[in-house]
Amino acid sequence: MTKIVRGIMDRIRGAASARNNFRSSEDLVANLEGLLAALTSDPNWLKKTELLRDADFAFIGKFIQVYCSADFNARATINAMRFITKAEETDFASSLNDSDVILHLKICTSEWTGAPHIAEGVCKAASTLEMHRTHRHGFAHWVVRKVPKQDALVILTKNSKEAIRRDNFAQGRDEAKFGIVQLRPLRHELDKLMKHSDYLARLASNLEDNRDLLRSEHLARSISAKA
Repeated sequence: MTKIVRGIMDRIRGAASARNNFRSSEDLVANLEGLLAALTSDPNWLKKTELLRDADFAFIGKFIQVYCSADFNARATINAMRFITKAEETDFASSLNDSDVILHLKICTSEWTGAPHIAEGVCKAASTLEMHRTHRHGFAHWVVRKVPKQDALVILTKNSKEAIRRDNFAQGRDEAKFGIVQLRPLRHELDKLMKHSDYLARLASNLEDNRDLLRSEHLARSISAKA
């Protein structure tokens, strides 16, 4: 039987909201730690986890696809912003890996000289993508099981590269890496991710439609700043 070691708790940052009756982030983390301790106190806890239900599959699929849409729109935004600030015509963003997309969104905002609200909006979107890239990756590449009588999932992997990538600890031949994901705060975060994806889609389209004008305005500001 595979031995389960090194639990990684997926801590949902930024999920506290009085409007949605969420507790503080500290309370959410404490609850997650309690759930982990209670779950793993039974040596046979993995056998007691359950197969996913249709609603779980639907949520996981939706989360992955919403993130993929946000990534797609982020790449379009990067290309549009780089044309405006650098006159770059190449499809630069298509060659980036997931983490570099987030990095270059932030770089684009640092080079942006136009309306400040655009840089602010892109920064917020980049932060949300960065927060949930790990969740998207876990759902897409790790096995997922349901925690009995809890609104939570367990993710597991026997892929040694995945294990090291997650927390820099290798797993042995008879070991696997696992994590716990609480669904209630993640549903709230999914709504935020969808909004940021829609924002990037609208922004990229607007920047492309007006790119020549925005490029000329950027050049004028750059020349004025050097004078």
